[in-house]
Amino acid sequence: MMILGQFKSETRAYLASFGAALALIILAADPFAQATISLYSCPRGGLEIASIPRANNFTAKREKYSYVVYNTFDISMQLASYRGVLEPPANSSASVSVSCTTGNCTFPEDNGATFTSLTMCAQTWDISDRMKARNGTLGYTYYVGSDQMIGAKAYFNMSSRKAPGTSFLESSGSLWNRTSVIDVYIMSMVKDNSTNCKPPLCGYSTDWSAMFRPSAFVFSLVPCLQTFSASLIRGQYSEKVISEEYLHYIPPGYGYFQLSPNRTMVNGTMKQCTGTENPDDVNTIPVYKSYNESVSAPRLWYPPECVYEFYGGGELADFLEFTFFSEQRLSRQPAWVNQLWRNGTTDLALVTDFANGLATSLSALMRTAATGPNMLREARGTTLVEKTCIRIHWGYISFFASVFVLEALFLGAVLVMGYRSRLHVDWKSSTLAVAFLSAGNSRSGGWRVKNPESEGSLQEAARSIKASLDDVSGHWQLRTKEQKS
Repeated sequence: MMILGQFKSETRAYLASFGAALALIILAADPFAQATISLYSCPRGGLEIASIPRANNFTAKREKYSYVVYNTFDISMQLASYRGVLEPPANSSASVSVSCTTGNCTFPEDNGATFTSLTMCAQTWDISDRMKARNGTLGYTYYVGSDQMIGAKAYFNMSSRKAPGTSFLESSGSLWNRTSVIDVYIMSMVKDNSTNCKPPLCGYSTDWSAMFRPSAFVFSLVPCLQTFSASLIRGQYSEKVISEEYLHYIPPGYGYFQLSPNRTMVNGTMKQCTGTENPDDVNTIPVYKSYNESVSAPRLWYPPECVYEFYGGGELADFLEFTFFSEQRLSRQPAWVNQLWRNGTTDLALVTDFANGLATSLSALMRTAATGPNMLREARGTTLVEKTCIRIHWGYISFFASVFVLEALFLGAVLVMGYRSRLHVDWKSSTLAVAFLSAGNSRSGGWRVKNPESEGSLQEAARSIKASLDDVSGHWQLRTKEQKS
């Protein structure tokens, strides 16, 4: 403001003020120039292949290790089962190992879906309303079925049922029964301090000095087909289930489950699955059309990528029942009993977490130990390599464009004003103008003339000079000039 104020009393002060303001604006060009361009890290497609484990086919089988251990379950399934019961993975993302050398990978997707895989699903229900009470010499006992009983000093119990005994009709119009590999029943006396809990619904325990009511839950393990969305960024793999379907139990096979969905993910694209009455070069896998115990049951033929199969459900159910849920094992109070009993606080959420942990661990094994060709055992993507990229901020470039326009306007205004003014070039090429800067301004010691910038005024000023610039021995000297009388 002080600089602009210097021109208030001069001719065309607005133009001088505009020029001064423009000069100040130009001083801000440097920070704007630095902000115009920025560097950032950007991913670019690499040359290596990334992969996520998946499965179309899996077989749970027994193996002969020695004459002593003749027909035991294979070690990998045993480890997966124990891990699911004792130390389950947090989720499916943490349960599998994804191949990605750079830590950033991209996978093709279709409508948010990345891949489809054979897995194990868990379902849980609270069936406490189905419990019945029986009064005996030791007090009330509660049961759901003849072999599922608690009470009379037994506060917790587990039992199981295996396929095909787990089968039930899914809906009245369905061609299939819903059949699980195994159903596990959990009966527990749960602490209840409410005042309206009376016998036989509740009973007082002197061992715990608390009222208890009977509760019952059941969870099922069902081979299923899940479609995932997946991403891998900065080494963190994440997958999310977006849909699931249950496989159908195919009798009379011992634990054989099968499903051909209407569509499935193949190489990052959702593919429609259409069967044919007879096999051909593409449709080579038979799929049963309905629940039928006949060997000659009607079938359709599908391509391998459209068929999902789980073998050995009977072996898996036998192993889980004997290892975790048999009366012999439960009598030793294993860790998972204490985990589910939790001092009389068993609830549906606790049972659901237990079932999901076991299912997730089994699913991880099914995906990593799948059978079949490579194209059916992994979902492929590409690695991403971090590059340094340049980003141009066009908003800052507009500042330079605005300054350029203002400079052009200022230059044009100066040229137009100079062309229209009465000024001549005499004063611009004469040293007199420099010597008499205050010409025309009597307050600054100048002389009074009407037009101090004209040639006549400059000549008049020159006559009053009392000094001359002489060449003395090759040097220029300013000497006082005596005026003639």
